Amino acid sequence: MTYAMQYDELSVALGYALFGTAGAPAGKAAPAAKSTKKPAAEDDDMDLFGDDEDETPKATMSRAEQVAAMKAEKEAKEKANKKRDRSQIVLEVKPTDTDVDLDALYKTIKKEVCPPGLTWGEGYNKAPVAFGIFKLIISLVVFDDEVSIDDVVDKIEAMEDSVQSVDINSFNKL
Repeated sequence: MTYAMQYDELSVALGYALFGTAGAPAGKAAPAAKSTKKPAAEDDDMDLFGDDEDETPKATMSRAEQVAAMKAEKEAKEKANKKRDRSQIVLEVKPTDTDVDLDALYKTIKKEVCPPGLTWGEGYNKAPVAFGIFKLIISLVVFDDEVSIDDVVDKIEAMEDSVQSVDINSFNKL
């Protein structure tokens, strides 16, 4: 092969690649274009760019649908990963008189005050206050986003015939 032949072939190839026409010098005719298409069997062997033309294209979503889908996915992921805040609370319930049965009072409180998100402790304690009066010490765990401790205290204090006051002894975030 001579230099002129190599130049002609190169210019034709570049002309086809860049302009879709032969780039041969003006005095010479461009050689006939060779078919660059390979048979289907050879085409399946090599996939340089990872394109799969065999797969059916997915239906495209509108921009609003894409934003809504992404937002829903993000909220679901946050909800799954979100750790719910809880609080452990110890209450001191003081009875009105020495005649109040603290065991029955504990059962009444546990039965009547039970909003969703509140879990009562397993047991209770009786601690002396003065002059033979005992107070009831109760523990509970609440989910902060569901239960307000003020509501719980108000419901217990609403039992005016047996409860004088309710104090929060401790309040710990879990």
